Amino acid sequence: MIKKILNYIIGVIPKITSNLSSIIPCYLLLYVNEILPNTESPQNSIIWLYNQFIPFLGRLLTLEFIAIFVFLFLIKTFLIVWINQDFFLLFQEKRKSLFSSFLKIRFRSILFFLTSEIIVYICFTLISFLFYIVTKQIWIYTDSTSLVLSILGVFFLLLYPIFYILISITATISVLSLDIEGKLKRISWFFEKNNFKTIYAFYFTRLTIECIFAIIMPIIIALFIGGILKFIIGAFLMIPLFILRLSSFKLKLDILKIKSS
Repeated sequence: MIKKILNYIIGVIPKITSNLSSIIPCYLLLYVNEILPNTESPQNSIIWLYNQFIPFLGRLLTLEFIAIFVFLFLIKTFLIVWINQDFFLLFQEKRKSLFSSFLKIRFRSILFFLTSEIIVYICFTLISFLFYIVTKQIWIYTDSTSLVLSILGVFFLLLYPIFYILISITATISVLSLDIEGKLKRISWFFEKNNFKTIYAFYFTRLTIECIFAIIMPIIIALFIGGILKFIIGAFLMIPLFILRLSSFKLKLDILKIKSS
């Protein structure tokens, strides 16, 4: 399993090196020293989560905030479809430029992914809210911060890869020239036992690496490095993340090819 995951990661490097000048416009991480993890104790964090989070959410959800959120959500959805269209043409060796990939985007691709994405977000929001209520009751009756944090940690580690897999798969399938029934059939292929084990292991590994490069290392750099150097290092930190995204796309295409043959 580990060998298979490494093969997918290494296998896309030639495609990246031959297209670096055109498919990576510019990736920079903006590190802000003030944006650092909360230094409060775990006990205070749990108190805030269960006693103040809901009122905070109520104050946050103004019409202005909702309008901005919807606008950014739609932009994000479009960009994800664009990236997947670009990757799809890249692996078919039909890619000419980022703009040509943009021209290939179909409205039905955006609509399919947007609908799928909303359904996934609603389902996982309901699951998370149910889990929130259950863990709050556990915290009230046991008064054990470590127990609740352990449960929340396990919940996040197990379910977040599934959430990410669903979003990623629907984004990839959305750009295929298929009707809705054909797209849903191909999505189901990924949840067959052997395929799901492979893709879950891959995404669990990928998200772990991304957490290191996108969260832990930026925090370290923000603490110990200043000036323009941190922006340069930030740009290089984006390269492994780009490799992981391409390798995950290749994995999904390979599963589709095997099932189609």
